[in-house]
Amino acid sequence: MKQLSFLDKTLSLWILLAIVFGTLVGVYVPSVRSVLNTSEVEHVSIPVFVGLLLMLYPVFCKVKYEDWFLSRDLKNWKFVVLSIVLNWIICPFVMAALAWATLPDLPDYRTGVLLIGIARVRLHF
Repeated sequence: MKQLSFLDKTLSLWILLAIVFGTLVGVYVPSVRSVLNTSEVEHVSIPVFVGLLLMLYPVFCKVKYEDWFLSRDLKNWKFVVLSIVLNWIICPFVMAALAWATLPDLPDYRTGVLLIGIARVRLHF
């Protein structure tokens, strides 16, 4: 934990605050939704695309797969197995349960929650 930056240590908090902020803006300022929906290309929202690109690009740039697969250190492989279990077993089912429990009458939102559930988790080890 000592090697992590302040942003990395508090990343979950920032994500939670962004979700709460976005939800509050969507509920109390409904005109934002129509403004964001005006810029689409082939049914893909440009603001959402730019936001995802800004969020994921740094993660993709720091990945060094060759270090993981060439290493004989068992510690590294424990993290690979943990990541696979979290990403492919636990997260999708937890998000599916949350989607059905909280959004039973909103299939479009439920689909969005499921897509978030299959997104990859970034481990900081």
